[in-house]
Amino acid sequence: MPVNTQVRFKIGSDKGVSRDWLVADSLERGSEWMFFIDDDHTFASTILLQLLSHDKPIVASLYLQRENPFWPICYESRDDNGMYTPLDLTDKTGLQPIVAAGAAGMLIRSEVFYEIKPPWFLHTDEQSEDLYFSRKAAEAGFPLFVDL
Repeated sequence: MPVNTQVRFKIGSDKGVSRDWLVADSLERGSEWMFFIDDDHTFASTILLQLLSHDKPIVASLYLQRENPFWPICYESRDDNGMYTPLDLTDKTGLQPIVAAGAAGMLIRSEVFYEIKPPWFLHTDEQSEDLYFSRKAAEAGFPLFVDL
């Protein structure tokens, strides 16, 4: 972990409630970045440093849904009906632009949270808390990327 990294946990709440609590706590502490890593996912031990190296406001880690067809939890488009199209991984490497991603391994610069009014993740009108956040971030002009 980089110097001055703090690890915080929020257990026992709705994901949106937990993520919003962690963001508020992080901003109160003056953090420059937030890195969400859910307890039911695993990533390489170097993932945080790898994501930081891109110096982008929002970078997601690649992970797949647990059921067949094992689509990536990152999306290249959203249609008029609000349906997301998973990123086609064919012939793609490195950093890719996306319209939304799961937050289970997402790095977000704190400036994003200052620009977007809370709630950041707690939602009522989207498929999940992370897709809600992705939409709000994109509407505020923050590009989203995934590191393949």
